[in-house]
Amino acid sequence: MKKLLKTRYFWYVAVISVLAGLCSYAPQLTALFNHPLQTDWQINYYIAAYRLLFPSAVLFAAWRFGIKGGLTVCLVIGPVILSSVLVNSRLTNVGLDFVDIALGFFLSWMVGKQGEMKRRLEETYGELRQQSTVLESEVAERKRAEEQYRLIAEHSADIIYKLTIKEETFTYVSPSAEKLLGYTGKEALAVKIKDVLTPESYEKQHNQLLKDLKNDTVSSTLQLDLVHKDGRIIPFEIHASLVYNEKGEPAEIVGVARDIMERRKMGEQLLAQDRLASIGQLTSGLAHELNNPLTSIISFSSLLLKKKFSEDTRQDLQTINEEAQRIASIVKNLHDFTRKQPEEKQPTDINDCIRKVLEMRTYEQKINNISVNTRFDPALPDVMGNSPQLQQVFFNIVVNAEYFMLAAHRKGTLDIATEKEGDTVRAVFADDGPGISTENIKCLFTPFFTTKETGKGMGLSLCICQGIITEHGGNIHARSELGNGATFTIELPVLVANS
Repeated sequence: MKKLLKTRYFWYVAVISVLAGLCSYAPQLTALFNHPLQTDWQINYYIAAYRLLFPSAVLFAAWRFGIKGGLTVCLVIGPVILSSVLVNSRLTNVGLDFVDIALGFFLSWMVGKQGEMKRRLEETYGELRQQSTVLESEVAERKRAEEQYRLIAEHSADIIYKLTIKEETFTYVSPSAEKLLGYTGKEALAVKIKDVLTPESYEKQHNQLLKDLKNDTVSSTLQLDLVHKDGRIIPFEIHASLVYNEKGEPAEIVGVARDIMERRKMGEQLLAQDRLASIGQLTSGLAHELNNPLTSIISFSSLLLKKKFSEDTRQDLQTINEEAQRIASIVKNLHDFTRKQPEEKQPTDINDCIRKVLEMRTYEQKINNISVNTRFDPALPDVMGNSPQLQQVFFNIVVNAEYFMLAAHRKGTLDIATEKEGDTVRAVFADDGPGISTENIKCLFTPFFTTKETGKGMGLSLCICQGIITEHGGNIHARSELGNGATFTIELPVLVANS
């Protein structure tokens, strides 16, 4: 009610209704103020006024407040008008007043109905507009989400895919598949999962799918080997989730495939480093154990050489002493080579580093019919370097040369030369092995690249060599032709006097 009283339209209807009622009692009201109506035209004026004001009030009320508003005016003002007819003895005009009141009821119903329909239409329009706004907001939000997902899928380094379970065909593959597997978008949608998995991986994922369906597992992670378009095998980590249709049946698989080649190589590298560390500990312990008996042999043979023996005996003792000292030197080099060395650099003789490596390989080279020809520059200047690290470089190059020469013709010749050219010290290692193809020589210093048989090498030695030489400010390169052996050249800057 308070809300209604605050509405100006209520007061408009009230004023018009009161005026209609006052006009119907105009003879009595004018008489109270000593101004009675004396002529018929005056009486007819007020009659016409309330007959006009009454339907106007009804129309206004029905328009603003509906059927109930119009009927309320009819039921309140209608009796007032009829009572004025009786009071003023105008029975001859009562028919017109009834018609006027009946017209009020009719107008109240008609206009009220239209008003209600209009209000309902307005309310419906408002609701539709609100729903439309919400829908537009949801559509815009969905578009933004779809755009974000599209950007994520298109720029992701991993392959995002969707696969039908029954047909085993892809319905979506992200663009990264072309970079990782060589398949364009159209090509990826044309192949089946069996075409991009190795037989072992296909069976593995099939068994995993059956296991997930049996255990009601929604998602799973497994490692599979995928086949590149060019035939290469690449390991991937697959995280796949099942998607169910409206019947609650598994229909599709949505997954993310990540290339783990580098991760696997890193794991192999760590494993190799761990094995090398174990070998180093074993070698260090072995060297320590050999030192005691070798010291005794060298000492006692030296003492025996001071005594008088026949010439043949003395030559035998001399041979024993020299060979024992050679073994002791080899053991010392092995111990120095395998233990952790300080990283600082100091003036280093390249000739001496190579000689120590050759001493360690003398026995293997002798039993494998490998001859080594050295041509060391006696005036070779020192370089600023870490001797154990440089020995590791020369050791790796010598061992690689031995391996390939033996694999090619069960023997070989290794030529080693050192020289100074300008401000550079150069060490050249040339073998008569099978040589290296132009295609492979480009990848020699790439981590994990190897042409050795499986299990014979990790493809790390030359990469490590390059890292050490580069850190020393030098460079290492190779030249070769198939059938003509290989030559490795190492160049290091000469030690400057004030270094």
